[in-house]
Amino acid sequence: MATRLAIRRPQQVRGAGPDGQVAVLLFDETTVSDVVPTFERMAAVAVPEDVLVRRPPRALGARQNPKTSPVYPQSISCYLPGYTPTNRPTAHRILIDAARAASARWRTGPDSHEAATELWNAVRASVSSPTGDGLPTLGRLKRSMATTGGRVRILPRELLLNAAEFDAARGTEVTEQLAAQLKLLNGCQLREPGMEFTTAAAAGAALGPAPAAVAAVPAARAVPGTIQSTKGETHAATLILECLGKTGRKFDVTEALRMIAERSDPLRELKSVQAAVQLVFVGATRPTHLLVLAAHRDRSKKYADALADAGWDIRDLTEH
Repeated sequence: MATRLAIRRPQQVRGAGPDGQVAVLLFDETTVSDVVPTFERMAAVAVPEDVLVRRPPRALGARQNPKTSPVYPQSISCYLPGYTPTNRPTAHRILIDAARAASARWRTGPDSHEAATELWNAVRASVSSPTGDGLPTLGRLKRSMATTGGRVRILPRELLLNAAEFDAARGTEVTEQLAAQLKLLNGCQLREPGMEFTTAAAAGAALGPAPAAVAAVPAARAVPGTIQSTKGETHAATLILECLGKTGRKFDVTEALRMIAERSDPLRELKSVQAAVQLVFVGATRPTHLLVLAAHRDRSKKYADALADAGWDIRDLTEH
């Protein structure tokens, strides 16, 4: 599927990991509120709960709030009326702030090793690990620059020494280098703030005993956000919510489904379509286990048969 959405140049995109599932949820104005809960239940079935605990499911859209156009749906808030975008600090920004704080305390008291340890502990608290082991203490990292541990060691020290003078671009560059080395070291990746979620046990306790006829509580609640903000992330399950494109004339997910169903040449598409599909590509290449795309039934039902023939799971929420 990712290969069919590769806009920039023809290429073969090959995944690695567990066998994944791709699904489409078709909805209308009366069932749009069922899209995210349905995705959460699908994720609970398709993804082991321990994986969801480490990497919560994400519900992504290209636009956060609707504009003045009467067409529907336009943004994430059409699916989640209570959605309120937050300008939360990024993981990179949090590390820069921690480095500046450690650097300031170093200049007024502690030695460099103590300050480096303080900063490294902030790094350890800012990552998630696929194994749950996290990062080792600073003293357990190897010192040789020929090792990943040695290369990891040098980056916090650079942060410690120079964070006060870093501009936003340089700070992001160094923390991205650190993030890349952390992934090589122990499979860890920076955990974005606000990515908390509810496990099945906690959600069940909050809701109380459920009647037998009610579907099981999902293993994790979906965390909403923009596709643009997730570049480089890895998710267990990803939902892409159809949104209105920049031109106000086309819907991104519908255009992506059309291209795949019709096997059209991406390079022959309108520039506006290419831009929309390229964004869908970013979201579609995040998950390891489950990818779900939500599209309005009136626009995308005609592509359902072709997608089902390709092995996709097609669910029409208007028929339930």
